[in-house]
Amino acid sequence: MIQHHVIKLLFLIFICCACNTSKQNISSDSYTIIETQVKRSFALYEKETELNFDKNSYLDAYINQIDTDNFKKSALRNKLGDSLFKMIFNNNGIKYLKNIENQEDIDVSKLSFNDKIKLVTKTKVENEDLSFLNNSKIIISLSLPRFTSNNKYCFIAFSHGQKGAMQGGVNLYVRDNEDWKFYKTVDSWIE
Repeated sequence: MIQHHVIKLLFLIFICCACNTSKQNISSDSYTIIETQVKRSFALYEKETELNFDKNSYLDAYINQIDTDNFKKSALRNKLGDSLFKMIFNNNGIKYLKNIENQEDIDVSKLSFNDKIKLVTKTKVENEDLSFLNNSKIIISLSLPRFTSNNKYCFIAFSHGQKGAMQGGVNLYVRDNEDWKFYKTVDSWIE
């Protein structure tokens, strides 16, 4: 009888550890995606840059407009191709992406960037009289990464440039073994 309870307890501990490990991997993946996207955007300018995370609503709107019922008119399906679109957006995949707002909160203090990149939080912007409105500063805005249910694909919304001359969109990253690789820009715009 005691052995039976010990086995149950060990099983519960194993399940809890497995869940925590999975969450840590997702966090690590989020930091990797964010840092990679910042490097991609920063490489275009390589001067003082302000970084913020105000593109979550853009990514939400983009994902929510994906039309899974009418594939022939789906711009995203055309950009990805039929097979990749079906792999990412199987029956439950699109519902999963549409039903999550953000998979996690990111501790931005754990991100490491070049010293020319300054993180701007809403509190800092409010207290510093909107310094990012200076036309000569480069602004990089990101969403938090949005992972598919199988954690093999990740979408992130971005914009970069100077006030009045911004460009952005949504990038798709693909897991290649343990590494994340930029795959394609699936939505783009120019201000």
